[in-house]
Amino acid sequence: AGFLDAQGKTLNFYQLTSNNTNNRLINISNGLVEASIIDIRGVNKTINASASVINSTRFYVDEGIFNEVNLATVSAIYLDINNTTFQRLVFTNIAANSQARIQSNNVVDTLIFRGSGSIRNNYNIVNNVLFEGGATIGGIGNVIGNAETKKSLDIIDSGNNTFGSLVTAPNHNIKIVGLNTINNYFKA
Repeated sequence: AGFLDAQGKTLNFYQLTSNNTNNRLINISNGLVEASIIDIRGVNKTINASASVINSTRFYVDEGIFNEVNLATVSAIYLDINNTTFQRLVFTNIAANSQARIQSNNVVDTLIFRGSGSIRNNYNIVNNVLFEGGATIGGIGNVIGNAETKKSLDIIDSGNNTFGSLVTAPNHNIKIVGLNTINNYFKA
């Protein structure tokens, strides 16, 4: 069992790891957390991150509700983001070869990729997403309110994704596979 109460605090460290099955409570609400590695996974945990800001490079989570998270990695092996809710999630690295991504069953109000990135697997709900680099949307059953890409767009796998609006960049490649629904408008 464990308890971290850093409510309203600024934390700056190399690694925050809580990846086990013990009963745990992590309270970083109203705080600023800066860590190279954050790994909060496993059952029997409670996370309070309301009104917090997290800046990290490697980020591994399998549930929780986060206010604002900024991630600087370009490598997919440093990310494992599933079953998690974010008010704002920003991948800050501007690299064209960035592999920044979210995996499955996430709920995100605002998702921003400063470089290339992907919504890679199934059943994500994203209100607004901006890809400043190339965009990949894969898996099935993703529901995206408003999506905009400034570079290429690849919708891969079997599709069955739903978009409110989809805006793509002029003079860039667009590849759409499978059955996808756009309810409001599509601009290419």
